[in-house]
Order: sequence, then C-alpha cells, then structure tokens
Amino acid sequence: MINSTWYTRVTDVPVRQAADKIVVRWQDNQLWATLTVEREPAFDVIALPKGGVEAGESSFQAAVREVREETGLQRVQLLQPEPFTVEEQYGFGKGSWICCTWFLFVTDERQGRVPQSRHTLMWTPIGSLPEMFWPGERDILREHAGLITRLGRSPTATGEA
Repeated sequence: MINSTWYTRVTDVPVRQAADKIVVRWQDNQLWATLTVEREPAFDVIALPKGGVEAGESSFQAAVREVREETGLQRVQLLQPEPFTVEEQYGFGKGSWICCTWFLFVTDERQGRVPQSRHTLMWTPIGSLPEMFWPGERDILREHAGLITRLGRSPTATGEA
C-alpha cells in the first residue's frame, strides 16, 4: 500500500529524474484531467501519465513523449513555460528515489491511440477524482486545482508541444 512513507526519503538509493504531466480539457463546463489505467496482474493502477527522463532529453521533452506514449494524445499545448511543481517519492519497491517535475498541458482531444501498451486513457472531472494508486498525485490535483482551472480556462497556451 502506498502511504506517506513513500514520500519521505530514509534510504540511500539511486535518484531518477521523471517528467510528470497533467493534461486537461473542457467538457460540459467542467475541467477534466487525463489519467491512465495500467493493467497489472493483481490490480489496475490509476495514475497521472508520467515517466523517466531519458539521456539527452529535457524534462519537458520527456513530458511530451510520455503523454503521447501513455495516452496517445497528439495535440497537447503547454499552459505555462515552467514546471508548476516538483515532487519527490520512492519508485516501485522503494529501489529508487524519483524527482518528479510536473508540467500542465491542455488538449481538445477526447481519445488517444495507445498502440501496444498496458495503459488506457481515462478522463475524470477535477472535482470528482477517483482513488489513485499514488496518493501524492491526487493531492497535487487537489492542491493546485485553482491554478489548473485558471490556466486550463486560458484561451491561449504557450504553443503546441
């Protein structure tokens, strides 16, 4: 079970950089966020799209690549040029410490094509979040709901990613 101990570093383990992202869209006068459902043998993992930063890649480049790989969404626009928060946590099995840099994107797409992936795209209203595998992700959505809503409502974004 993921609890607060996953967010407090107490062991010396390798550090890994990750790019996490929130992708939003408007529907029925509500702001919706994309989640991914990853099929595991024992249970499904509901989480925000995320992934590691590869060699030679910036956090932003990794965020764009990961959102396309995990959600299949192609038309995403960055809502602000800099990350809006950074979070740190253990990875699966607590074998690595992950520094997660968070970016905020908007899209007009409802469906993505995710070829050969265990991930499935899921949309949820920001105000009605399901239980998520990583409680810190749900906390980020709740804590930054005002900023996400304000930026998500903006008629202009910083450009297509």
